[in-house]
Amino acid sequence: MLIESIKNRTKENNMALQRVAFYRAEELYLNNDYAAAFDMFKKSQQFDFDKRLLGLTYFWIAEIQFKQAQYDLANENYLVFSQFAEIKDTRFYALSFYNRAYCFLKMENYDRCIAEMKKFTATEYALNNVELYTDANIRIADCQLVLRNYPQALDQYELIVTKKLNGADYALYQRATIFGVINKPLEKVNALNTLVQNYPKSTYIDDAIYDIAVVNLQSKNYAAALSGFQLVIDKYSRSQHIRKAYLNKGLCYYNMNKEDDALQVFKQLITDYSTTAEARDALLIVKNIFIDRSQSEEYIEFVKVLPNVTLSPTYQDSVTYESAFNAYKNNDCAKASRTFGNYISKFPGGFFVLKANY
Repeated sequence: MLIESIKNRTKENNMALQRVAFYRAEELYLNNDYAAAFDMFKKSQQFDFDKRLLGLTYFWIAEIQFKQAQYDLANENYLVFSQFAEIKDTRFYALSFYNRAYCFLKMENYDRCIAEMKKFTATEYALNNVELYTDANIRIADCQLVLRNYPQALDQYELIVTKKLNGADYALYQRATIFGVINKPLEKVNALNTLVQNYPKSTYIDDAIYDIAVVNLQSKNYAAALSGFQLVIDKYSRSQHIRKAYLNKGLCYYNMNKEDDALQVFKQLITDYSTTAEARDALLIVKNIFIDRSQSEEYIEFVKVLPNVTLSPTYQDSVTYESAFNAYKNNDCAKASRTFGNYISKFPGGFFVLKANY
């Protein structure tokens, strides 16, 4: 800057330099040239003629440091900024609490984050800025949840719901999550039902429907659970819960003694999502169904047509014997005799042939 080249600068020259450097720094910041802006703010910071400008240099330096993930340094500069009496009538004063809170959040100091967010929400600026006010209250609730302060988190999420702030659907879902953690299934379902009824276009709608169905499954209310899982399958095919919805739908049928219906659901799950953990779980249940029926041949035929499933001769040997032994264990002598005979015929040199003959 030309003014810097003046030798023996007067007080007026330095006053001007403070202002020129500050406004040039702001311009550089807005152009995303943070390194140059930082240096220029530092240059302006050498002078204290205009206390308001001096205070603001600390704010903008903190902003740059936050963008560079230097959260501890940013936090210190926000704090220094907030102590200038000359800036307390500006929006930046309120924002310094909000930004300090985010520094603490990034540093995983959740108690301090809560404290700073509460300071922010008490300011007039926050009350007139719905977006930031909402975000601050959500962060307070989230921090309470992380700290496992469940009553405080529930109250904070409830505030968001009651005031119908943006994110009320998220707050309802979080309340439901907490009720699940503290073993209050009725309250959990009530919160989820409120979400479904009041926010049908929420991004959490499939989560809510699925979670309600899971509670019903756990409560052995299989018909209601089945309806919920089917709704996820029918309407939310891209949901993260789709595979578990199929698995749990099959479990509903299984627990309702509708094993053939369960087998069809499991078959579709294994076919469509053959490499997933849910497919492996389904395959194990399929095996148990056929073993309980002492239908090893039907099981082997069922599995042969499934993708990415291979049954080794040793495994087929074991399953066939297990199926026969299950009939024996259940005192079904006729079926046991027939299935043991089938095992001996199919695996004359099998691992269990001596036991089968016995």
